[in-house]
Amino acid sequence: MSKEEQKGSTTNFNTELQLLLEGKLPSGHVFNLGKPGEILQECGFPKNCRIELTAHRLKMKSQQENHPFNPADLMNLDKAINTPVAVFEYGNRKKAQNIIVNLQQDEKNYLVGVCFNQKQRGYNVSDIRGLFPRYNMDWLRWIDQGKMVYGDKEKIQVLATQQRSNFAEVSNQDARTSSDTYYLDSVDSILSKFGSVNHIFTRDFPFYNEQRERHKVFKKFREVYLDLESINIHDAKLQADQFYDALKNNNLETIKEFTNPENYEIAETAEQIHQEWIKAATERQHTPPREQPMPQDLKEIQTQGAFMDNSPRQSPPKPYYQQNVELLLEAVRSGKAPFLPQQGNHIKNKDVVVITPQPTVRLAMTGKVLKGTNQLIAQIQLGRMGKTSPVLTFEQVQKLGSNIRKGSESFTVTSYNPDEKQGKRLTVYHLFSAQDALKNQALQTKLNAVDRLTATSEKTIQCTSSSPQKFLGAYLAAGVTGRTLTVKESTLKEFRSEFQRQLEECIQHKNHVAAFDIGRKASNVCRSIMSQELKKERTQLYQYTNKFEVTR
Repeated sequence: MSKEEQKGSTTNFNTELQLLLEGKLPSGHVFNLGKPGEILQECGFPKNCRIELTAHRLKMKSQQENHPFNPADLMNLDKAINTPVAVFEYGNRKKAQNIIVNLQQDEKNYLVGVCFNQKQRGYNVSDIRGLFPRYNMDWLRWIDQGKMVYGDKEKIQVLATQQRSNFAEVSNQDARTSSDTYYLDSVDSILSKFGSVNHIFTRDFPFYNEQRERHKVFKKFREVYLDLESINIHDAKLQADQFYDALKNNNLETIKEFTNPENYEIAETAEQIHQEWIKAATERQHTPPREQPMPQDLKEIQTQGAFMDNSPRQSPPKPYYQQNVELLLEAVRSGKAPFLPQQGNHIKNKDVVVITPQPTVRLAMTGKVLKGTNQLIAQIQLGRMGKTSPVLTFEQVQKLGSNIRKGSESFTVTSYNPDEKQGKRLTVYHLFSAQDALKNQALQTKLNAVDRLTATSEKTIQCTSSSPQKFLGAYLAAGVTGRTLTVKESTLKEFRSEFQRQLEECIQHKNHVAAFDIGRKASNVCRSIMSQELKKERTQLYQYTNKFEVTR
């Protein structure tokens, strides 16, 4: 530690702490950790206020049930606070800040929470109110949230690397791992933008001051997805960034896209954010920002191109239902749709084709069958990924006490709720194959129950219509009942041509809902066929039973 770093930190803290450990410190003692050093002063710590910690608070904090610690870990705390790993705002940064120091317990760095200008014994002090070992992943997240006031880049990178190593060593990581990995990637990206600067004071970097505002949008988007149990943190972040850029650049077309309820389930939230943005912009017109000179180190980095971004502007993401309709059309065009003849799924006898449907996709939690177009999308996606039914959401996996394997891919299905008071509400579900979940007893019980619902039959369902809803309805019925689908080759060709034409029209006229209407009608046909087949089986059973009784 250099002399410059130790400036302002020469105290009797270690001696007094040892007396506390030995039970010899007088009651009511107050530790004096000295006045803040240069780093803390740059962060906004009052220059002439010494930093204090009462012995009573230290004892109380060390014995708290949620995060107890050994006070002996705090040797050299007076020096550690002046050479911090990072400093974060706590509410109003002018009133309180959190220091992450290079002292640890069980690989958790200590957090020191300091409140400024507290009146004690007739004079103002910077009073330590919070003190405990904090999970490093918790405060690393704060960097992404725009809360960092100061950071020692090298120290942060070392701890972030350690977190990645910890995740890699644990095979059955808890449900936090997926989002934690995202935040670690974000921290790496943010730190790289500071260029060669190691001691980072974020007020000098305009891009990071904007990070806080971006996170506010992301946080609101993610809350909506959590409520709908359809959260995908990467998609939420992507949408939040694109919406923020649209607000920043006054891109009305993209803003309109996001605030359209037919496009996004976060439309209501996006509109609320948009109105708040307009209000804030109006207020800023009356209070123009104060011009501040750019620091020399920032000028050098900018000259080196650290902030130059010449990449093309991203177009707004397509709504999930639009992506799914386009996926369905591509599967029909390429002949890879599960309801079309492919290698290994059909037998051809002269002009008749017998298709074996792909296994029906069910929900692992309830055993219910995905309906209509969503069933077709699920079959296409699972076939592409080489996975099988059943499926479930990330949140459902968590409820079963399990987790999704790192790197697993999800797919989306969508649904409308016509009963919403403010019109139809679009809901998006991000689904994983149960094969991607770490197995435990609760999950296995669900999977066993779903397996018992799988039907098998040597019978077939005849389809004589080329109408998309009738053909698809017959295909869905065959899949649910475990039967094959028999159709003439000419009928099959007519169906494929007509279904492709209808999907192309849906996309051309941006009437994607019509594609889901085809699926809804197909589900109705499916139910009607299953009812007829069940009625036939009951009649055959009745006749067989009567014949048996007469013979007997």
